[in-house]
Amino acid sequence: MSLIEFEAGNYKFLAGGAFSDAVVANPGFRLHRVRFAQAMPMEEGFERLAGYLRTVDRPTSSLAACELRSPTPRSREDFNAFNDVYVKHLHALGCRLGDKNPVARSNMAPLLSKPARSLLYAFSYTEPLQAHDSSLIGPDFVVSGKPENKLQPDGSTLIVGGDQMDATAMVEKARYTLDVMMARVRAIGARWDSVGSLQIYCPTDLSPLWSTFEEYGLAHVGLHWFPGWPPVKGMHFEVDVRRTSKASVLDIE
Repeated sequence: MSLIEFEAGNYKFLAGGAFSDAVVANPGFRLHRVRFAQAMPMEEGFERLAGYLRTVDRPTSSLAACELRSPTPRSREDFNAFNDVYVKHLHALGCRLGDKNPVARSNMAPLLSKPARSLLYAFSYTEPLQAHDSSLIGPDFVVSGKPENKLQPDGSTLIVGGDQMDATAMVEKARYTLDVMMARVRAIGARWDSVGSLQIYCPTDLSPLWSTFEEYGLAHVGLHWFPGWPPVKGMHFEVDVRRTSKASVLDIE
């Protein structure tokens, strides 16, 4: 994994597919996470996002991460079709580097308050550090959501823990995804102990995993659990981690 500079956004990223594996703010910048008070339909949400960035005098290319909500887990074919639509919104904002998409992403299909269509839930963007922020330790970053699918040497995909959701299988899934998170945090030059938030997307009770999260040094940040599914059928568990120095809620106009 190698970092790629996205100068237009003032951050670096680890390349992925329709979204990058991780982003990290450049020196002199931090990440500001903005959550909509109510998640918005994706097209409307991107329009609101662009207007907000103009209001705070940041280029739309400063968008570094998106958090989405889906009506239901999609087939791989439908998921790819959805991504085609999604990346057009990114490209319209100037978030593109050749054939690479620099913006990180998480996505999930909620069990509760299921949306009728895809929604934009939150986003993060880069902004310049102020003088009083100079004491911050380590860079801000967002690591994209990762479910328990593992690419094999022959090109096939293994679902870690299989189709089971018993305690043993869930611990196996959690360990795999957290190991990926740790590897990505190291790859962007950040510290694992600087993680400030952990989000978990899973339809089952998390209590069998408490000791696992504690073992990985994450219990102190709290476990932010969203009851739901990863966005692709056949997956049961997904996590993302981030360190964003500033957070805001954007009210409905």
